[in-house]
Amino acid sequence: MTLVLGYTLATAWLALCAWSIGYTVWLVVYRLWFHPIAKFPGSFWARTTFWYEFYYEWIKPGKYYARIKEMHEQYGPIIRVTPDEIHISDPLFYHELFVPFNVRRTNAYTRYAQGTGFEDIFAIIHTHEGHKVIRDPVEKLYGKIATHEPLVLGCTKNFRARLDQERDTGKLINLSHACLSLAIDVATTVTFQAPSNYLEEPTFNENLFNIQKSGLMHVPLFAHLPTPLRMIVVPAIQVLASRIPELKEWDEKTRRQTFRTELQEPTMKLQGRASIWKRANFASRIGQLIQQNGIFHVSHTIETIITQLAMDKSQLQKLQDELAQFWAEKPDKVTSWYALRELPYLTACIHEGLRLGAGSMKRSPREYPDDEIHYQGWVIPKGTPFSMTTYYMHMDPTVFPNPDTFNPDRWLGADPNGLMHKYLLPFGKGSRACAGQNIAWMQMYFAISQVYQPGGPAIELFESDESDIRLAHGYVFPQPRLDSPGVRIYVHDP
Repeated sequence: MTLVLGYTLATAWLALCAWSIGYTVWLVVYRLWFHPIAKFPGSFWARTTFWYEFYYEWIKPGKYYARIKEMHEQYGPIIRVTPDEIHISDPLFYHELFVPFNVRRTNAYTRYAQGTGFEDIFAIIHTHEGHKVIRDPVEKLYGKIATHEPLVLGCTKNFRARLDQERDTGKLINLSHACLSLAIDVATTVTFQAPSNYLEEPTFNENLFNIQKSGLMHVPLFAHLPTPLRMIVVPAIQVLASRIPELKEWDEKTRRQTFRTELQEPTMKLQGRASIWKRANFASRIGQLIQQNGIFHVSHTIETIITQLAMDKSQLQKLQDELAQFWAEKPDKVTSWYALRELPYLTACIHEGLRLGAGSMKRSPREYPDDEIHYQGWVIPKGTPFSMTTYYMHMDPTVFPNPDTFNPDRWLGADPNGLMHKYLLPFGKGSRACAGQNIAWMQMYFAISQVYQPGGPAIELFESDESDIRLAHGYVFPQPRLDSPGVRIYVHDP
């Protein structure tokens, strides 16, 4: 009996091995010669397996963006970066690909959301129609500039007030966490009926943001787990995460929030069903998504500008002089976003901060369900995921000489229709561009002007430098060096 059982198990094991080898060979052959995008150039490993991306996302953490750039240098402007996805490196073509709703139906690539924890929301918004259901009321709400202007200004004044509290106290402030707290407060204030007041937390929510950063770094691991395993592991991780006090408090805060009226009564429906805005827990999930997706780029831009100005006194003086003159000549306009936008050096600092601090390294692939893409003789079949990387555009030395250098002067007198502005795409473009970009612009103008207005605090860096803000790892939200504790500062009287 034992011999028979051993023979049966050995036979089953050999059969499984033979099937696995045969399936792998078939899959490689299919992807290399019979896949709809088999003819597109690229690395052998990128064309045949998703584990190549995993290697550069997890083993070499967040470095696939750099490998993709190397592959473009080797294979040309259009390459295959996964078995399913095409990547294009041609900045001016970006404006032809990413177009408004009424130009072309555009879906998102569902694989992109794997491991993020928002797969449930993405299942709704990955289609053109589903995304429009969510975006239309949000865009309508965020478009009310006059309504939001005093709310955003109030948040940035709170930010300035927290810095003022620490003047000459000798207390070390983590600027990275302070900027993240500001961004969450702005996002929740304009979206919900009650503000979140994250800026009031004494440590600027240090534990919460450290936990969220750890989760961000693990997204590539969860994203590449085989589907059956991911269906077990991800819910288990969510249960464990719900027991962490900081995440539990963050989740409960979101659940207690009530949307503003514009989001409570959207009239659109999805495929004949009742408004998805009325589904159970939908408000809390969208609230979490907005808080996650709407804070990193803008907070890192503000952090980048403040850090760079602390390292360059001549640039700091130019900005302070411009704001001092504005405060003296137009004191009634200092609370107007439209008026602040007319200040050339302030605007130049924000543009340069966005260029260095808000370039997306992680691809956000799209699909055209109805249309092919024609590019330099290549035809990308409809339904094929395609992507571009705005970080390459922001760091293009032919358009931005010495691209690693923070140089606001490069924007002074720049042609609004020139290449610099065409290459600057911190919020994306097209039907899936950031719906809250006006709020983000407003937040940056108010935050920087509040910090550097006459009488503003003097900021001294503590054991922090450019490496603490320079983007280096291409996660869903790009990060500087992973061992950075964040930018740390002392605040003094000027």
